[in-house]
Amino acid sequence: LDGIVVQRGRLARLEIPAGNSRDFTLPLRRPNPSVGQECFITFRFQSIRATAFAPVGHEFAWEQLIWPVVVPKRQQVASALQSGYELVKDHASIHVESDHLSAVFDAKAGSLTSLDFGAGELLVAGPQLNLWRACLDNDGIKGRLNPPARGIVRWRDQQLNHLQVETDSINTRKHRTGLVTVTIRQHTRQHNIEHKQEYAFSATGSLDVSHRIRIPANLDDLPRIGMLLTLVPALEQLCWFGRGPHENYWDRKAGAAVGRYSSTVTDQYVPYIMPQEHGGKTDVRWVQLSGSDGTGLTVRSRNTPFQFGASHYTADDLFAARHTVELESHANVYLSLDLLHRGLGTASCGPDTTPEYRIRAGLHHFTYTLAPATR
Repeated sequence: LDGIVVQRGRLARLEIPAGNSRDFTLPLRRPNPSVGQECFITFRFQSIRATAFAPVGHEFAWEQLIWPVVVPKRQQVASALQSGYELVKDHASIHVESDHLSAVFDAKAGSLTSLDFGAGELLVAGPQLNLWRACLDNDGIKGRLNPPARGIVRWRDQQLNHLQVETDSINTRKHRTGLVTVTIRQHTRQHNIEHKQEYAFSATGSLDVSHRIRIPANLDDLPRIGMLLTLVPALEQLCWFGRGPHENYWDRKAGAAVGRYSSTVTDQYVPYIMPQEHGGKTDVRWVQLSGSDGTGLTVRSRNTPFQFGASHYTADDLFAARHTVELESHANVYLSLDLLHRGLGTASCGPDTTPEYRIRAGLHHFTYTLAPATR
């Protein structure tokens, strides 16, 4: 239930001849989910005797199904604020504060620069439009002559790794309820990508974020559409509810079960011979980064699951390096939140990513909530 195991059991011994089947009745109690929770049932099949190639208990197969339970409808959440938000503006910055939350925006750059839920600063830099990935071997091999159609050539020539963003407007609104909304409109100098951000400070002391991104037709087939947040070094502990525990991608996730997983940011690095994009997790409902004291940041999906990656390396670090030993990790945490992340394909030695796993031009909406970490 929401990634936590609440029931376990064993099937009877599977004495089933090849090509036949058998029905089982499972003595499971019907779960009682809370608002917004999901329930899965996972079957795992293991060897009961040792063989020349597998010990006893070796997992040969698994299958995961969504349990069709009736989930209560979302209800109106009572205000957790003792008072509304205070909104203070000047020519350089916008400050929004309550008894639960403090946030600062750079009025010129049109960016969220500070976020504190009462336990300390979380941001080095707030959400920034991110269309680039540290190219994979499947996108083209660094240091070699690649055909112009290869992603490594196209995306570099399109300057996706160095987007120049200009702010068109930044507006604030304080509602009669005491809540505050900050709306930022931007465009890129290259390709005139339109990006509208809306930060809605909620009654529960969290921050609902929405992005409206219009990609022009000449940028059809991008590596990703998402946001990059730079977090303070203390947020090393990682927990998520989505697919795992190993890296998985849009077209590489059938072998990763949905569950609740824990790790560290450092352990997300995958030492490929050629440094490149790594550690992605798909179908994520929420991801939490925290320090040793348990305080930190939670990012929750507001409609559809997203993909995330957490690293101590930037995409530029990875793209510039030819070997892992050339990399120098940063103390900061680089958190990628992706609405879409292009499939991997097999183009290092085979066909490119199939059309259904490519990102198309047009209008894209990405929404999530920033909230304090929960222990």
